[in-house]
Amino acid sequence: MRRFGKIAALCLVGLVACGGEDSELGVGEPETKRQTNVAVVVVRPDTMTQIGRYPASVEAWRDVQLSFLESGSVAKIERALGDSVKKGDLIARLHTYLLDAALIEAQAGAKFHRYNYENSRQLFDDGTISEQDLYAAEYEERRAASALATVRQRLKNATLLAPFTGEVAARWIEVGDLAQPGQPAVRLVQGDTVRMTAWLPEGDIGDFAVGRSVEVQIDALGSRSFTGEVDRVGPAAETERRVYPLEVRIENGEGELKPGMAGKLRAQRRRMENVLVIPRDALVERESGPIVFVVENEKAVLRDVVLGPSEGHRVVVRQGLAAGDTLVVAGGRDLISGEGVAIRNVIR
Repeated sequence: MRRFGKIAALCLVGLVACGGEDSELGVGEPETKRQTNVAVVVVRPDTMTQIGRYPASVEAWRDVQLSFLESGSVAKIERALGDSVKKGDLIARLHTYLLDAALIEAQAGAKFHRYNYENSRQLFDDGTISEQDLYAAEYEERRAASALATVRQRLKNATLLAPFTGEVAARWIEVGDLAQPGQPAVRLVQGDTVRMTAWLPEGDIGDFAVGRSVEVQIDALGSRSFTGEVDRVGPAAETERRVYPLEVRIENGEGELKPGMAGKLRAQRRRMENVLVIPRDALVERESGPIVFVVENEKAVLRDVVLGPSEGHRVVVRQGLAAGDTLVVAGGRDLISGEGVAIRNVIR
């Protein structure tokens, strides 16, 4: 029995000694707080200008295909591809042998019947002929005048005249070809003024009115910009894509803009003042919608936000934030609301 008591006492002393060592090692003390390093910005009212950018293409201000209105072989071509013409210049003409002969006959007939009518009037005044004879002479005189006018018009139809000042963009005839009425012969474009056509969604078309100035950038000309003016705004949307046509007029006196070039229309849509604008980097997308984190008492606090218009990397916040909030803009992707944060950078 005495031996057993000694063993028990030794065990008790060992346990007390072990407990003393654990106390010295700090077992049971609270762990150090976990903090995530973040960058923040202080939310303040700001101004945001929304810019619209729309793909567009250059078109000639006027682009027409000219055709002869008379049939015949091509006698002469006055202008080649790329040549400039002024309004009324002769571009090409047909052989008009038969029409020339018809013109001589029509002129003679008109002269004869005009003389006959004037003589008949004198005879009617003298009482020599009846009123019916006078009307018959007048009818013949007018019919001869109409025949002369018809031949003259047919001679004009055998020529191609420039309807406006421009350039020959294509030619489908050669001397000796047999031209038919309505067959395309020459393409004429007006290049001193051009138009660019863009298609705008219904949410943007209301920002544009005739006469408004817009900026145009052409891909083939690098970063060069040109200024144009809205000339037409489509009154109805294209049925399939639900977009509206917008035409911009651009002066092109130097001829740098060529029909078919691609580019962009750039215009200020609206300017919003005294609104809360945040960087897109601050947004965290969740299934329920966009959220952000703000810092309160060294902790991350989740906020649901309602967004407004955006421009580039900035977006307007309509609800969910207030001026003066400390917004997390970096390091917040994996944050949990209530988690401790350490501000390492304040972006100005």
